[in-house]
Amino acid sequence: MLKYSYQNDPFSAFMEKVKEHEVNISRLYMLFQDFGWSRNNKFNDFLDIFTKMATVIDDLGQWRKNKNINEKSLKYFMDLSMKDAEKHYNIIEQELPNWESSISITDEDYSRINPYDRKKPEFNYTPTIPISKDAIEVKFDVTVSVLPDKAIEVSGSTNLFDGASILLSIRGEKNYSAGNKAVIESGKFNFGVFSKKGMGLDIGTYKGFISLSLPSVQSKDFVKLAGIEYENLTGQYVKRSGIGPGVEFCFEFEVL
Repeated sequence: MLKYSYQNDPFSAFMEKVKEHEVNISRLYMLFQDFGWSRNNKFNDFLDIFTKMATVIDDLGQWRKNKNINEKSLKYFMDLSMKDAEKHYNIIEQELPNWESSISITDEDYSRINPYDRKKPEFNYTPTIPISKDAIEVKFDVTVSVLPDKAIEVSGSTNLFDGASILLSIRGEKNYSAGNKAVIESGKFNFGVFSKKGMGLDIGTYKGFISLSLPSVQSKDFVKLAGIEYENLTGQYVKRSGIGPGVEFCFEFEVL
C-alpha cells in the first residue's frame, strides 16, 4: 500500500498515507524485534532481514516528523527508506522458498496462520480473574534529559507498585536503537544514559517504548500487589492479549 502510494500519488498524499499507518508501522517494528534465537546462524541472518525491513519502514514516520529538513531532503530520505525496504523485501522473497523447504514448512502450516481462517492459538491469553474494582490506572511521567554532549538520560515516575521490572527500547535517527532495564523504587525509575558509541545522538525525533513484562518474570512482592494476572492494574496502557498481560507505554522526544 505504501509502495503503491509512493509510486503513484503526489508526495503530499504519500506523507498522509505514512501518517495514517504510523501506529501499525510501529507495532510491526516492535513485533519484528522478538523472533527468538536459532542455533542456525544463517537462519538468524535471514530473520534479521525482517527486522531491517521493519526498521527502514519505521524510519518513514521519523523523517515525516523531522522539522529540521526541507522538502527536497525529506523526499531524498524517504526515497532511500523505500528503496532499502524494497531491497530487503526482495531478499526475503528470494530466500523464503529455500527456508520453507529447509525447515519443512508446508501449505497446511500456512493455512493454520491464515488471518481469515485459523483456529484460536493456544497461547492467546484470556483473563480468568476479573479486574479489581480497586485497580489503579497505570500512569507514566517520562523525562528525557539531553546532556551537553547530546547523550540522553531517561528517567521518570509512575504509579506502578515498587519492585516492577520495566524495559525501555529506543528507536531513532539513522537506525539508532538502544535499551535498558530499570526497577521501580519509590515510584521512580531511571534507565540511565544513552549515547551513540560514546558520542552524542543525531539531531531528530526518537521513539521510546516502556514495557512491563509478564507476571511470571516479576518479583513476588510486586505480583502480590499487581495481581497474578495484573488484575489490580487498569488503563489504556495495560494489554491483556497475546501470551499474557502486560503494560506498554510509548512516547516521543527530540534531540535538537
